[in-house]
Amino acid sequence: MDEFASKVFAELDFVAEGQKSEKFERLYGDIPGVRVPRVHWEATRRRVLTTAWVEGGVKLTAPKHELEAAGVDVKRAVNAAVACTLRQVFGEGFVHGDAHPGNLLATSEALYWIDFGIVCEVPERARSLLVGHVAHLVGRRYAKFFFSSSFFRDSGFFFSLRPLSFFLNLFPLSPSSFEPLPPIFTGTTS
Repeated sequence: MDEFASKVFAELDFVAEGQKSEKFERLYGDIPGVRVPRVHWEATRRRVLTTAWVEGGVKLTAPKHELEAAGVDVKRAVNAAVACTLRQVFGEGFVHGDAHPGNLLATSEALYWIDFGIVCEVPERARSLLVGHVAHLVGRRYAKFFFSSSFFRDSGFFFSLRPLSFFLNLFPLSPSSFEPLPPIFTGTTS
C-alpha cells in the first residue's frame, strides 16, 4: 500500500511532471510527428502545471470522421505513436506510463503526448530481454514467451507489480495455459 500511495502522490507533483515532459521531448522530439506541449515554468507550481495550448488538438478517442475533419492524417499519427513507443521501450527506456488514446492529441502537424504523471525507467537488461520475447511472440512460441530465460525473475522490469503479487498468485499460470492461444500473428506486417 505504501508503494501505491507514493506513486499517487508523485503523480500529483506537477513540477516533476513538467520535468518529465521536457525529458520526453528531448529524447523523442526528433521522431517525425512526435511533440510535447511546452511547459510554461513561470506559471507552473507543485500543484499547477501550465503548458502550451495545442491548437486543433483532437484526442485519439475521437471518432475517425472528427480526426479527419481536423486534418489529422490517422496513418501518420499511428506511425508516429508506434515509432515513439518502440523507441521508448527498446531504445531509451524512458516510458510514458499512461499512453492511452486520451493522452495523445492529434493535430494536422503532429501527435502530442500529454500527462507525464506516470513514467517508468526500463532497465537496459530488461530492454534487451524484451527483444527476445517479441521474437517468441512473432514466432508464436507463447509458452517460451511467458517462461523462457529469467525475464520475469531477474530483469527488474516488473518491480512495480509487487503489490499485485497476491492477486497473481490466486491465478497460477502454467505453460499449458497458453498452448491453445489463437494464431494472432498471421500474414505480413508493413
